[in-house]
Amino acid sequence: MMVRVLLYGYATGVYSSRKIEARTWENVAFRYLSGNAHPNHDTLAEFRKRHLEALAGLFPPTVHALESPAGTHQLMEEVCERENLKQALQQVKANQGSPGIDGMTVEELPRLSATALAS
Repeated sequence: MMVRVLLYGYATGVYSSRKIEARTWENVAFRYLSGNAHPNHDTLAEFRKRHLEALAGLFPPTVHALESPAGTHQLMEEVCERENLKQALQQVKANQGSPGIDGMTVEELPRLSATALAS
């Protein structure tokens, strides 16, 4: 999970462990990739420092693949696939997830989704 979150952070220009931690609370993609876990910024920084050598070999090829708009678009399509979002919502419900930065609760999401899909 830590590698997924760090990789996505780097791919989207979020390098700070404090900002990555915040994104796991407020951004659906980070929430999905973290499995609705919210690692502390100190934990993220320590993980990065401890595994720096292994991570160094992982990031360049992946980040280069995502540098093109097509690569980023493909990743977002996978994150936003109906089944992935459905599974993420079930995990958030099971963990009694708190509202994100937008203040929307888990209970409000199905109603909003139905409204958005109808229009």
